[in-house]
Amino acid sequence: MSAKSIHLNASMKYWDEFIAFIDEVCATTDLSSTKSYRLKLAAEELLSNIVRSSESNCEVTGLLSSLELSSRVVIEKDSHSLEVLFSDNAPQFDPQFDQRDTPSHIEHHVSARPIGGLGLYLVQDSVDAISYEFVDGRNRYMLMMELEPIPQ
Repeated sequence: MSAKSIHLNASMKYWDEFIAFIDEVCATTDLSSTKSYRLKLAAEELLSNIVRSSESNCEVTGLLSSLELSSRVVIEKDSHSLEVLFSDNAPQFDPQFDQRDTPSHIEHHVSARPIGGLGLYLVQDSVDAISYEFVDGRNRYMLMMELEPIPQ
């Protein structure tokens, strides 16, 4: 698989295009069905957060954020991985993935849990690795899934 990308406004208007992009990435990469499902789940949750934030910000500024999704397969000596990058020009939002622990209320019955707070945990828990950085005025969220080794 070669690198692919899509660049649209972060709006529900383009939801289907973003989801089709993720579906195509999963279909054209050597991901197991389980890993494909987990990546789609994480991507949809992250996309939902980005779009909601963009549309909320648009109510104040009149401008939607620009969102680019890109993917690439990284082949190294001992490992192969799929990276999906979400990059937007919304105000900086650091989800602090490197400091995020399992929510203490995760084991409670759903009626006893507070509303919200599980989305970013779900994103982080669904993929093999995740990172965030703010570079050149853009939020960059990287989802990574390990691929099966290529037989020698």
